[in-house]
Amino acid sequence: MTFSFVDSSDSSPLNIDIEMGESSESDSDEMELNSVSVPVSVSDGLVDCSPGGIEGDDEDPKRGWSIAWDHFKEATLPNGKKKNKCLHCNKLLSVQPGKTTSHLIRHLRLACPHRAKLFPKKPEDTSKSALQTQLHGVVLSVGKSSVHTFTINFEKVKTLAAHMILAHEYPFNIVEHKVFNDFFRAYTLYYKKISRYIVRKECFAVYDKEKERLINILSKVNRVSLTTDCWWSEVQRIGYMIASVTVDNVSANDVCIAILKKDHNLLSNLILDGKLFHVRCCAHIINLLVRDGLKEIEKIIDVVREGVKYLFGSENRLTSFNEHRINLKLPPNKLVLDNNTRWNSTFVMLNTTYTYRQCFTKYGEDDDAFERYCPSETEWAEVVEVCEFLEVFLDVTNVISGSNYPTVNLFLMELCRVKALINAQLHLDSKKHMHNMAIRMTLKYDKYWDECDLLLSFGSILDPRYKKGMIRFAYMTMYPSDYNNKMEMVWKRFYDLFEQYATIYGDTKGKGPESL
Repeated sequence: MTFSFVDSSDSSPLNIDIEMGESSESDSDEMELNSVSVPVSVSDGLVDCSPGGIEGDDEDPKRGWSIAWDHFKEATLPNGKKKNKCLHCNKLLSVQPGKTTSHLIRHLRLACPHRAKLFPKKPEDTSKSALQTQLHGVVLSVGKSSVHTFTINFEKVKTLAAHMILAHEYPFNIVEHKVFNDFFRAYTLYYKKISRYIVRKECFAVYDKEKERLINILSKVNRVSLTTDCWWSEVQRIGYMIASVTVDNVSANDVCIAILKKDHNLLSNLILDGKLFHVRCCAHIINLLVRDGLKEIEKIIDVVREGVKYLFGSENRLTSFNEHRINLKLPPNKLVLDNNTRWNSTFVMLNTTYTYRQCFTKYGEDDDAFERYCPSETEWAEVVEVCEFLEVFLDVTNVISGSNYPTVNLFLMELCRVKALINAQLHLDSKKHMHNMAIRMTLKYDKYWDECDLLLSFGSILDPRYKKGMIRFAYMTMYPSDYNNKMEMVWKRFYDLFEQYATIYGDTKGKGPESL
């Protein structure tokens, strides 16, 4: 509410805003305006001001202005006495000296039958009453005088901490970090610190619980499809998704696999009577192929390997060898000593030493003991031919060993590539070492892949880029004398696979392989 006052010394009005609030009717404040004191009574939105210095009603300039006059009017009794009459209930109240209105306002608030309409209750501020603050073990409800106690479930806190670590791949010791504990103490002083040993135990407990739950789920289904190419992790890339059981390539495990197949067939758990159950590791077979082939130049490999060992035996030898490298302006590649059980490390060793063949010759001139470790020019020529040949095998191994993309549709094409490369070396009679290497590899290749692998063939068929065309092209290279019969067998098995799934999961009947 705004009042305008006019000072005799200045014609400009002075505006004062008064915030109306709930207070007792006897409260009054003194306002000093230009040395003029005006008593103001504030009570529940109704203001009573004395007439001094304030303009009154136009009809009665002697009467002071008050909001009470909107609800009262002066009435003259027959005996000539004046009263204030309530416009709502016709109650007559006395006229006080100075025409003060406190008793009139008191009547409106407390006695008038229509006071509920005159002074409606303010609606409750739900936004404040709903706001609650949790602090130090109590719940304080803002806007209400209510206090509720609560308890902390420490077992649930530990379990949730384990879930947090497992979900976000945090280290166990994150629960011991200072800021981590300060963060939780800011919510409640009742928080207890958790050690990394406790949270590690809880993680294993969560694992056991989830394992049991998964076993219960799997017991109700007969087949599970794993979309492993959709799984991801920032820390782990491969090796933590168990989608197969891998056994060593020894004859004793053949009996184990046969028994396992037999047991599963008794329960009718295997597709196509277990013909897709046992799949040989292609990368491992390629490793066996190359290792057999490298036996043809085993003497050269031994010479190079012993030479690298000799250089690694002394820091002075490596320093002297490096000086020759700098003088010959050769690239600063490091010498590599291979692991004779892994052919790819042997390939890297041969490839690196061939780059430094001139350094081998120069160092042999300075060190007579090293001269026997220097291959001849003919031997170096054989090394470079073998490296060019093995580079394709390294590329094939990297492709079929990929973990960030599907590979089942790539195996048949890569195996066909290997077979074509070996066949090309069989016709090089002028290079005896390469011819003999190809013969060794062919014998090993036919031992493992003489019979076509159904799973690798199915993966190629299901690739919309290849379908049946890749089978025909690959089998003509891999099985030139009998590729038609093998294609018919694969196609029949593929149709049988479709029929088996249709029988188990639906009523759809296939129309035959010609429709696919």
